[in-house]
Amino acid sequence: MSPVNGVNIQPLVSWHPDEGSASSWIISVDLQLSDPEGEWPYDEEEFLVGCMIDGRPWYTVRALDTAGVVLHRFGGTYGPTYFRAELTASSAGLSTARLWLTLTTAGGVPFYTAALSLDEIGSDLIAKPVRPAPRRPARTEPVRPEPRPATDTQTGPVFFLSYSRPDRTRSVGPPREPSRNVIRLFDDLSELVNELIGSPLGGEPGFLDLGRGGGDLWQKTVLQAAGTCQVMVCLVSYPYLFNSTWCPLEWDVFARRRVVPRGGSVPGSESAIVPVLWTPVEQELPPPVAAVKMFTPTGLPDEDWTARYLTDGLLGVARTGQTAIYDAIVWKLAMHIQRIHGRYRVEPKVPESIDGLHTSFQ
Repeated sequence: MSPVNGVNIQPLVSWHPDEGSASSWIISVDLQLSDPEGEWPYDEEEFLVGCMIDGRPWYTVRALDTAGVVLHRFGGTYGPTYFRAELTASSAGLSTARLWLTLTTAGGVPFYTAALSLDEIGSDLIAKPVRPAPRRPARTEPVRPEPRPATDTQTGPVFFLSYSRPDRTRSVGPPREPSRNVIRLFDDLSELVNELIGSPLGGEPGFLDLGRGGGDLWQKTVLQAAGTCQVMVCLVSYPYLFNSTWCPLEWDVFARRRVVPRGGSVPGSESAIVPVLWTPVEQELPPPVAAVKMFTPTGLPDEDWTARYLTDGLLGVARTGQTAIYDAIVWKLAMHIQRIHGRYRVEPKVPESIDGLHTSFQ
């Protein structure tokens, strides 16, 4: 693909059929310096670039990892990021199909967009990059993205699912993946939010820290998501409140951001932080958490269902086989996310590091 005008990087995109599927593709996106022999143009040793691919209405595109590439000063990266594009439209309409690649800053601000056309040849789909229209902005001006179909311009996830796991504060080694209960909730919530709101360009509606890899890249990925999402959903439990250092840090990142009403008459006191009772907590809530109203579903088919949630927590409801109650509460939670997203915009603010962030709710 062509270099990014005004920015010393060039995208490298490749694709191949997804094994076992006749209607999906695996797409890899990597970066390289446009001039490998030139001077490193950034202050940092590493430069994080967010990558998003959107294929609507022809393809549903999902990120398979962190949807970002880290370019380092020696001209290489730590590896590409991967996406899966699954065909959603009939093959008859693929002559005009496009995949749109967007690159963003670590703060989620787009600075480059290019189209990838899809041509049908027999039963195979062959993708080829389409060069963006020539652009010659002055180096002092921001690089404007290419025109693209009108969609939601949000680049960060709609919601961030913040949770605690026992080994998340280990001083040695990266954290392990979340439990199946957290993954179940994340998948259910992502599906419903996608139905209610849709997904950001080329991304998922939600972000879940999978704890893969550890190190600076893992930290930057979490900070970027916490600094660009629109709603912070927090699974409140004793470990979340009193044992974790990353949970209060994620909360602090989001709480420092400015919340702006989208227009009209909206409550000024409503928070875009949504504490969800994950397990019962007997202790008094720390002040920052107590100051935010706990999510309590209303309008459920049975008034007793809310009481069971407040007694057992959402995890307890799920683990005791109360599927109808669990499904109803998750639906109400998705609607609450939709309501906040429609009323407010949380301005992006991504910290450069964890220095100075709160690691305790006390």
